[in-house]
Amino acid sequence: MVTKADDPHWWAKKRLPYNICLAVAGVTAFMAYATVGWTVCSDNPDIEITAFTAAFQAIGYLFAMIAANIFYGLGPLAERLYQPQNLQLYRRSIFGLGLIFSISLPFLVPLALFAGCMIER
Repeated sequence: MVTKADDPHWWAKKRLPYNICLAVAGVTAFMAYATVGWTVCSDNPDIEITAFTAAFQAIGYLFAMIAANIFYGLGPLAERLYQPQNLQLYRRSIFGLGLIFSISLPFLVPLALFAGCMIER
């Protein structure tokens, strides 16, 4: 009998929530980027947010999500190679750390924009 901790589909079941979190992080990071661009960097003529640039960034973020999903596959691969004794703790820890890392990355862009505009002042 397969227990919840031994569920061979655990990683597959977590992929949809992972991708939802990535999508929300991407939209939120773009809103942060726009907010910084329109407020802190409003005097910078190089900051331009149009429908074209938004669509271009959305397509770019889609490719970033594809890359994130490829890296997501490292979780179950490492699990098979490492064979942790406490499978449930391993899964929660690795998934949580990977999720935090993945949703933090998009926020580097508005943070870098903010820092650059503050340094220029």
